[in-house]
Amino acid sequence: MTIFDLFRALYSRKRLLCGIFFAIVGAGMIVTLLLPPTYQSTMKILVARNRVDPQVTPAERNPEYSRGELTEEEFNSEIEILQSHAVIEGVVKQLGLDKQDDKASRGWLARLRAGLSDFYQ
Repeated sequence: MTIFDLFRALYSRKRLLCGIFFAIVGAGMIVTLLLPPTYQSTMKILVARNRVDPQVTPAERNPEYSRGELTEEEFNSEIEILQSHAVIEGVVKQLGLDKQDDKASRGWLARLRAGLSDFYQ
């Protein structure tokens, strides 16, 4: 059997192959549109203690100095601040993520219709 024979066999079954292809693609689209969207994010924050803390003096010019290394205690306290409920709640409200999406409460047919209308707009 040569390559030419293989292509001839595939060409004679072109309707079957096209049907299988479109069935798989269609099933994938339907599953994608029916599943509720999920979002995930990651972040990295560089915490440096090389910022300048001005010294208040009666002189005309304030001498500037920089603080030393960041200790583990200071680093952990900044992580706790970033993970605090108040900070996360503020970010959620600022981004508008606190508004409930009613797509998740609807049936599968309504979600499919909404997903198709969003897809074709």
